[in-house]
Amino acid sequence: MNQHFNLFVLGKSQCGKSTFSRKFCELNPEFQHIQGSEWIKAKHPEFVDTTQKNYREKITEASMKAIQENPNACVEFINQKYDLTKPTVVEGLRSPYDFMKLFDASKDYVLILDDCFAGSYPAFLDQGVEKISELVVFLNTICVVKKSQLHIESYTKIAYDKATDTVNKNESMHEWAQRVASRYQVVSPTELTRISDY
Repeated sequence: MNQHFNLFVLGKSQCGKSTFSRKFCELNPEFQHIQGSEWIKAKHPEFVDTTQKNYREKITEASMKAIQENPNACVEFINQKYDLTKPTVVEGLRSPYDFMKLFDASKDYVLILDDCFAGSYPAFLDQGVEKISELVVFLNTICVVKKSQLHIESYTKIAYDKATDTVNKNESMHEWAQRVASRYQVVSPTELTRISDY
């Protein structure tokens, strides 16, 4: 049985999940990084370019069609490509089904990046993330997921720097996500802690 925890990073599109995850893995190189959309990009290489017109609508349509054909497509891809006996950051899952197949409530951690400035995206993108977040909060309410396993960070565009006693009113989401990643420390293979505030 694996004793290490995995970290699941949740949030709407463009809220800094990938930036956070890359920075966290840079600071904690024992962790591997899995993007929730990697499975559909492997199936459809044309979706690697995220700048193309109507990217979100196209990848959403392809994802929905693929999971209707095989509800386990994402989880099967992750299990085949990655060694999940290693510490892992999983970011960007959209389907509560996938999340429940991969998440171990007895040891894994969840970080929800809450961006009140995020735009509106297709229902599959927004509603899936909302349902996963609601599920985790419910599991926390009934003490299946401990309080220490659930972290929520909110982006406000305003950052206070204690070291210089200054306020940055226009902190970008990517700057914020990198700063948030620096707050979390892996204390042991089974423990993650938040070590500092703004």
